[in-house]
Amino acid sequence: MVNENQSPLILGVEDEATQAIVLKQCLKGHNFNFHVVNNGQAALDFIYSEKPDLVLCDWMMPGISGIDVCKEIKSNPKLTSTIFILLTGKSSVEDQVFALEAGADDFLNKPVNKSQLLARIHAGLRQKKLFNQLQIANKALKETQSQLVQTQKMSSLSRIVAGVAHEINNPANFIYGNIQYLKEYFQDLFDLIDLFLEKQETLPPEIEEFMKNIDFEYLNEDIPKVLSSMTTGTKRINKIVQSLKSFSGLDEADIKLVSLNDCIDNTLTLMQQQLEEKHIDIVREYKQLPRIYCHFRNINQALMHVIANAIDAIETKQESSPELRGIITIQTLLVSEKTLQISIIDNGTGIDPDAFENIFDPFFTTKPIGSGTGLGLSVTYRIMQRHGGTISCNSFPGSGSEFVISLPTQPVLGVVAKSSIAS
Repeated sequence: MVNENQSPLILGVEDEATQAIVLKQCLKGHNFNFHVVNNGQAALDFIYSEKPDLVLCDWMMPGISGIDVCKEIKSNPKLTSTIFILLTGKSSVEDQVFALEAGADDFLNKPVNKSQLLARIHAGLRQKKLFNQLQIANKALKETQSQLVQTQKMSSLSRIVAGVAHEINNPANFIYGNIQYLKEYFQDLFDLIDLFLEKQETLPPEIEEFMKNIDFEYLNEDIPKVLSSMTTGTKRINKIVQSLKSFSGLDEADIKLVSLNDCIDNTLTLMQQQLEEKHIDIVREYKQLPRIYCHFRNINQALMHVIANAIDAIETKQESSPELRGIITIQTLLVSEKTLQISIIDNGTGIDPDAFENIFDPFFTTKPIGSGTGLGLSVTYRIMQRHGGTISCNSFPGSGSEFVISLPTQPVLGVVAKSSIAS
């Protein structure tokens, strides 16, 4: 990338020593960081390691030709913005067309004219600068688009959750409230039967037969267990509903003072079924954290994205290792008075090195078509940025990944301002 505060890095590729000296003299005193190699392989090695802004390359060279070097770098998405100018004694129109179709950005005949060479270099660097500006604008546009998509999704989710929570909560509370009455009613009936049996020395044969058929003693023991199980079930429903409310922030301000440990637990409660189905265990290693002001719905959303990513990585690994028991370890830590940290570690596939630097880019995904939008981690990255925090990744291909979230204990200016308005 052309940095206005840094000299542009230019690579000269010339197998003739005399021509290499000519290039050096032409560029001397013009604020360029100029480097020369004498063959195509050395050129490719330098380009891949140093990523120059512009390449001046001889066409005819032993081994890898200038055209081969040009095709190689222009076919690589990470290098395609490198400006490539071919230098050659060939002067026919056909040769120029061939060079340009191979991907060259410009074409200069030997012997090079210093003024013409400098003019072409400056033009190429302007083109490089415009390309970089376009890349930045395009990335910002994608990030904005991805955030809009996620905002709409979360808005729809909140409305759905409101309805679901209401529809589930009312009948669940009705059931829970009546279980105690059922316990008392059944106890009264059993006491009555016991009293009847105590006063009745002998029972009619049909009553004895009926009691035997229904296994009366078993019913007497099992009904309290059934009622206790119903109580446990309704309590779990209530917990899920409360987690749904906490996750979506129903009837609450967008910005509030929250415990991140509670945010993690609420998110895990909502994902519990998925974790159980995938045979994934959660290891909680929480330290006591101060409560912080944040857009808590966005924080919940970010946590869900990272945990879902860990689940997907473990599931992918389980396809080749069905016996694998997934483990997601979640650690929280107060790093300093100003910073707290959340680490989410999985024993999944890890991240391919070729994909690693793109994982936070909008719409980037390594999943099959239709299996992922490529928005989760990019949205999480933006959420952390807006809170004055960071998210980074340590990956161990084949062994798993660790995502590390750092957040300030004191809210950034924008969060403070909005919090004051909300209150």
